[in-house]
Amino acid sequence: MKTSYSIYLAGEWIETVQKLAVINPYNAQEFAYTFLASDRPAVIECPIDYSENTHVFNEELDNLVCEV
Repeated sequence: MKTSYSIYLAGEWIETVQKLAVINPYNAQEFAYTFLASDRPAVIECPIDYSENTHVFNEELDNLVCEV
């Protein structure tokens, strides 16, 4: 059974008829769902800059100290 996440609208936690899948970006599998507040279709985009992850990871590697 998938986890359901209510939405907060006008001071109340609610669930609507329209469900929105929550998808794991690493394996593209749906693991939960939430709800849409509107009865109209919506395009939801969340751009992610993965280059920042690479930058942080490289800094951590540079600071890594291994005893030989």
